[in-house]
Parts: sequence; C-alpha cells; structure tokens
Amino acid sequence: MSQSTTIHITFLGSILQAVLILCLLCVIGCNESQVGDRSAWLSRTISQDHWHLIKRSPNLVEGKFKKMMGEFNDGSSSLYPFMRGTLAQMYRDFSGDYQAIIPSRFASSEGVLTLLIGDPHIENISTRLTSQGHLTLDWDDFDSAGYGPWIWDLRRLALSWWVFAAELNELHLAHLFISGVTDGYLMGVYDWQDGQRTRPQEGQFLPIPIRELFIKSRTKASESQLLNRYTDLDVSQQYRSFKRGEIRVSNQEGVIKDALLSLNAKESVLLDGLIKILQQQLGHLGPVKDLVRKYGQGVSSYPLMRFFILFEGQSSSTLDDEIWEVKELADRPAPPQLPLYPSRQFGAQGARVLNARRSLQWGEQLSLSSPLPCTWIDIGNASFRVRQRSELQRGLNLNDLIEYYQEAQGQDERSDRLNELVQIAQLMGQLLAGAHSYATTLTGLQGGEVIIKDLSQGGIELLAGETYDFTQKYGQQVQRDRHIFSKLINRNGSLFGLGMER
Repeated sequence: MSQSTTIHITFLGSILQAVLILCLLCVIGCNESQVGDRSAWLSRTISQDHWHLIKRSPNLVEGKFKKMMGEFNDGSSSLYPFMRGTLAQMYRDFSGDYQAIIPSRFASSEGVLTLLIGDPHIENISTRLTSQGHLTLDWDDFDSAGYGPWIWDLRRLALSWWVFAAELNELHLAHLFISGVTDGYLMGVYDWQDGQRTRPQEGQFLPIPIRELFIKSRTKASESQLLNRYTDLDVSQQYRSFKRGEIRVSNQEGVIKDALLSLNAKESVLLDGLIKILQQQLGHLGPVKDLVRKYGQGVSSYPLMRFFILFEGQSSSTLDDEIWEVKELADRPAPPQLPLYPSRQFGAQGARVLNARRSLQWGEQLSLSSPLPCTWIDIGNASFRVRQRSELQRGLNLNDLIEYYQEAQGQDERSDRLNELVQIAQLMGQLLAGAHSYATTLTGLQGGEVIIKDLSQGGIELLAGETYDFTQKYGQQVQRDRHIFSKLINRNGSLFGLGMER
C-alpha cells in the first residue's frame, strides 16, 4: 500500500470516527456537579488559545477578555461579545472535547467535508461592491473558514439569533428567529437544486434595516467618511496623513474602541517588506503617504495585528487617497476530534482564508482586480489579509437591530418590525445555504448534493426543531460559561491566571 493511500484511509477513518461522535444521542447539561469541571475546562482551553498572544501582547489579550464581558452603556452586560470570543470552545463542545456532545440527525461522512464559513453570525454580514458597481449583501469574515459539518455553521448562525433574542430580553421570540434561519437555509438549498442563488442587492424590496444599511454605505462613501475619520488634511500643502491617538472613545474601561498609533521599529520593517510585495502584485498603487498600527477592532481578532496604509490616489487630489488594511490571520479553531483541515488543500493561512472567501461568496472572484481589491501576503511565518478599505464595505450591527425593534411605537409597529427581523434571519439562512451548496466539498462534490442527501436522511421537517432545541440548550450554556468566565477573571486576575499580571 502506498503512503498516499495510507494517509487517505487514515483521514477517512478520522472522519468516520468524528461522524460517530456527532451522532451520539447525548445532550448538553451543566448540573452543580459539572460546574467545577466546566470551570477547569474553560480555564484550560482559553489559556491554551491565548498563551502565545499573552506572551506577545498581554495588554491586548486583557482588553479582549474585558470586551468579551460585553458591557453596555447602561452598565448591563451583553452576551454577544462572549459568544463571538468563544468559537474555539464551541467547536470543542461540538466534537466532544467536554463531557457532553450536541447530537444531530444530519451528520454524515460526506456532510462533515463541507466548506464552512466557520463563524457565521449576525454581524458577519456586510455590504460588498460588485464588478457592476452594485451593492450586495454577503458574508464577510472568513478567518475561521475550513472544512467541517455544515450543521455547525447553521447552528452557529442560529445561536447568534438566540443571543439576539436574549439581548432583547425577549427569549420567547427566539423560536421565530430560529425558524427564520432554518426556513431560509432550506430555501437556499432548494434554490441550489433549481440552479438559483439568493443575491440581495440595493434597489430590491428587502427588510428595512438591510435597505438602510445600503443607503448608509452609499452616503458614508460619498461623504468620504473613512478618510475624514482617520486622516488629517494639511490644506496649505494639500497633503493627507493619518491621525494619531484615540479616534473614537470606548465605553468600557481597558478596552480600545478605535485608535491609531505610530509604528515601532519592528513593525516598520514588517510593513516595508509587505508593501514591496503588494506593489509587485498591484503595479498601479501610488506612493505611500503614511503608516499606522490600528487598534480596537473585532472580538476574537482584537489582540491580532492590524495596520493601515495610506496610498496616494490616482490623481493629484487628496480626495481619492486610498486606505488599505493589513490584518494578521490566525489559525482556524481546530476541533480535537475532527481533523478536517488538511494543509495540502490550502497551504498558508492567507491562502485558506482568501480561497475559502472566493468559493463561498456569491459567484465573483475576489482578487486584486476587484472593485475593492483584496489579497494575502506571507511575511516569514505570518499571514496577512490585505485589502482596500471603503465605507461601501459596511457590516450589519447588532445594536442597530436592537434599537430598530425597541424603538417601535405601539404593538402594531413592533409586530411589523419583528416580522422584518425574522425576514433578515431567513435571508441569512438563505445566504448560508447558498455558500455551502455552491462551494466544493473536500472530495470534490458540490455542497448542495451532500446537504440534500443529509436533509432527506435526517428528516427535513425535523431540522427546525433540532436547531431550536440546540440553541436553547447551548445558549443557556453560553450564559453559564460567561458567568464562570467572570468568576475566573475576578479570582485569577485580568489575564486569566496565566502568571503574567502586570
């Protein structure tokens, strides 16, 4: 038997093992006897996930942990940032790393080979400019993309809507949002079967918050808000440069919301090498005007390196100067029992993220020739996503949706707005199914082929109920986990007891 055959058999064996794990009829629970074990498990896994970052940037990890606690302006706590910051723990739970496993009727040996977005949630949807100049809505963050069971992506998206209902303090509405997500997912799979795919664009009759998002993107872009926010213009010299310091004030102590700082010597060397490669890839870039380190974005990616580069535009006017973002890419969370990230499929982190993006987004190749160019660059052992920034890339904001619902006047308006939100949940389910169905699985099939088969065998009519049951159980677990996390911080210190408190 050849070595390649042995590797292939071993890999398929691990898949079958993972499927058996996923199919076990267990439910997640957390009684009093388990709380201590869960606390130790959380302490161990979060320490493992952040140790390398704490050695490099302890203050940023400290800020991430504070951000995960999710303080609102009124002093109450939001669960959403904690959910966003614990994807790796969710993956571990899914694959049976803890005591209980979340079961699914829809697991199969082919279904676990689907190309996943990795972390689909409400705020992972944004506007995007097509080559025809239209704004469309699509998934935006593929840092955790890779192969795995399609049901994981669906459950992650559904969980974000359960958390949304919790943020509204109206958990009795969660079943409506979850039904919207699963109904939309089924519609998206059937669209694939019919050779169609949902593509929300400006000008279409869409839920009001989505239409408002398109309008805001166009308005902010026309006002050059990005340049105005982050740069200063020397009128006498007609020269633009980045601002320094805090750009937007945070409402959480110890958490940076938005700040730009000058580079240190090591960062300058890194950016010099990266810019040379970028200029080779994209020959028409203008001269570099300024460079800064960007702080305060994301939850999981909060401690990672980000930079802004200011390039001179194609004309002598400062109005078309371009801001490019350089973002460090991290390893995808690796489920212990589901080794579905063979390096031969992707190579470097940048290749994984950008190739997954090209496969999962709606039918257009994202490249340096796109309206808003994007690429990846490897420097040493690090991978960076590099893209031109624009207000035309604007993400959906959870707080905007909360305000949209809570500001309704009277029961009729609130009912109408609730229906709009359910439609958004359905739209996200359709977008997720389209991404899964049209992307190629690890074995070369179209995702839709596999998903249709899994749905038929699992019982299509049972998908919504199973997904809602999961969100109920796991949503409550996320609430308990955040409480445990808070106690660990209070007991062990702001760096989670890793022995590096300052």
